[in-house]
Amino acid sequence: QAEPTRTFFDVDPIAAPLLNTWALPYTFTAPTYEPIRQQTLAILDTGFTTNSGWLQSFVTHTYDVVAGTTVTDDTIHHGTAVVASAALAMQHAPADIIVIKIDQNGSLSIPNIVKGIDYAIEQGADIINMSLGGTYIDEREQHAIEKALAQNITITAAAGNEGHTYNKLNYPASYEGVLSIGAIDEQQQRANFSNY
Repeated sequence: QAEPTRTFFDVDPIAAPLLNTWALPYTFTAPTYEPIRQQTLAILDTGFTTNSGWLQSFVTHTYDVVAGTTVTDDTIHHGTAVVASAALAMQHAPADIIVIKIDQNGSLSIPNIVKGIDYAIEQGADIINMSLGGTYIDEREQHAIEKALAQNITITAAAGNEGHTYNKLNYPASYEGVLSIGAIDEQQQRANFSNY
């Protein structure tokens, strides 16, 4: 029996313009309040590849769980887009980004997700983000997430992009303790494709 896989959720039309603008030299105003302590965000995705010095400045570490190297060529560009989204959202928030590549030739297996979560824990991540999912529960994945939650790591995962056709629970977003993140449109309403 073949090993089940998960799917990366695409950025969809709402975030598509970001792909054409993330490399531009953004300028943000630094916060006037006392910043919170430095946070480490681990993004488990397809890797990270960019020529943008601005975007590279947010990423402090990369790792490929399959190859066991720090080279994380992002041939699918999903991970790079997620990093760009996080960088834009954080602006000058005190955070470091670790990019953990967990796919192998576009395939996303549960064992690689588990390796990615374990690596994020080892690296002292405060937050783990997974823009991916599937409609079944897997005990190995759930156990890895419970281990991370026990160390007070915040975990976010995609609710899913099938809200306009069917609205099934997606995992890891639907495990207890995980923040399930959907999408909104320009009117700040739930995007029609976003699961809920």
